[in-house]
Amino acid sequence: MKTIEAQAKYISDVYNILKETTVAGGIYWSFNDYRTDRPILTVNNSEQYLATCGLYGVGRDLRQSASMLSAL
Repeated sequence: MKTIEAQAKYISDVYNILKETTVAGGIYWSFNDYRTDRPILTVNNSEQYLATCGLYGVGRDLRQSASMLSAL
């Protein structure tokens, strides 16, 4: 659960940095989680073929980071 909260904080921090500079905008890398053909190299990972870096989960479940991005 900490990584999801950290993702929302990261989005907030990057948004504030972009707002303070003269950059025209930003792009978020991954909209939702995705399956990969190469395993993620973490120990005791039951979902080793699932990349969990998106704003939404595989089942389209809303995460805190998606709520943060839409609020900003």
